[in-house]
Amino acid sequence: MGPLLLLACSAPPEAPDPFDPVEPPDGYAWGDPVVTLADEHLWPDDPRDLVEWMDAEVVDADWGLVTGVGGVGVISMADAALVTQVDGPTRGYRLAVDGDAAWVTTREAGIWRLDLSALPDLVLDREVPTPESWTEDIAADGGRVLVAAQEAGALVMDGEGRALSTLPVDETALAVALVGDRALVADGAALALWDLTDPSAPVALDRAALPGEGRDLAFDGTTVAVAMGGSGVAVFEVQGDGLRERGLVEAPGSPFSVALDDRRLWVATWQQVVLASLAEEPPLVLGHEAPVQAAMGVGARDGVALVADWLGSTVMRAEPGLIGAEVDLPASVRVDPAHGGAIAARNPGGVTLQVAFEAEGLTLEPATLALAPGERAVVTVTATSGTPRLKWSSNDPDEPEGAIEVLTEGVAVGEPHPALSLPCFQLPDVTLETCDLAAHRGEVVFMAYFTTW
Repeated sequence: MGPLLLLACSAPPEAPDPFDPVEPPDGYAWGDPVVTLADEHLWPDDPRDLVEWMDAEVVDADWGLVTGVGGVGVISMADAALVTQVDGPTRGYRLAVDGDAAWVTTREAGIWRLDLSALPDLVLDREVPTPESWTEDIAADGGRVLVAAQEAGALVMDGEGRALSTLPVDETALAVALVGDRALVADGAALALWDLTDPSAPVALDRAALPGEGRDLAFDGTTVAVAMGGSGVAVFEVQGDGLRERGLVEAPGSPFSVALDDRRLWVATWQQVVLASLAEEPPLVLGHEAPVQAAMGVGARDGVALVADWLGSTVMRAEPGLIGAEVDLPASVRVDPAHGGAIAARNPGGVTLQVAFEAEGLTLEPATLALAPGERAVVTVTATSGTPRLKWSSNDPDEPEGAIEVLTEGVAVGEPHPALSLPCFQLPDVTLETCDLAAHRGEVVFMAYFTTW
């Protein structure tokens, strides 16, 4: 018998993890706390058919509502599909649900009441005029309705839309909330608590300063969340007849809409949908998920959120017990050969974010980052030689890597502009087509950016 040769085979070693281990807070595991379940987005052939959803509410496990330029839509929570759409006399702005009734503000044309008793069928059954003031936010509970009417104050109505009283404001009422006999009004940069035990004779209970102007309110009877645009989200607790400040939730983008769901806080910031836990003190950001287009409004129930996602709707779900770092880097950076450039980095997540940059034709200082929750940093970029390229990797569970476009050339005044094509229409025909800049060479071209809001 010849010699016996034994070969030991083993798998190749895994690449080392470039990041130091980060331990999540007690009670949490590392992972992506928000996942997208479904979305439906349509770009119509005719711009007059744009829906532009601005606000959302979850009615039950099967149905949600959205409102905007397209009136009011019923959304399937199973697949985010638009099942029913009712055009109102004008566009909708904010909505609230109370039992079988939904209430919608229109800013300049009063409010509507809709019958939800036969969903997904939807019936616009009443239009309620309001004083000569734009209507902003709306809340409804127990057969009462509260309407933010800017300088006119907050209007208290019954379930038929009859006026009961007005909560006066020092500045302007932009956001309201109502649960039982407790009403809240965002009065400019202040939050006011009212007792509506006798709705015809409301009683002011407490008032707290806000770090910014309140644009939307969520209230579950105990906890209050105030969306304040670039100032973040302020969280309060209603204790008896008073307000106790709990902390500030910072989020990428501009918080425009908030929703409370048990001890979870959902925030729509246009750029992101943010999830925070209110079980901790102060509130703890768990993570966020990018919308398909723009997160304008959000409603939530039983761990599932419906996002008014501009030209469509998106359904997201909270994953219990998970938390992650969140990378917030720009999509591009302009680097001047003589003066360089800069990258602003931020971690809006709940645990330490680690980022490593890989560059060609550039030097970065620093080349790696470790950012605590909420921390910001600036990375200096200097051009060296060759074609610049810039990539990054991170310990963000759902964004482990990406690239930043490096812009090194601009167009000087008087030089030809690079080829450019954009969607356009020519009045009086509003059918969308494609316009090429080159087709208008030698002509003066005026580009207009506008919004109907």
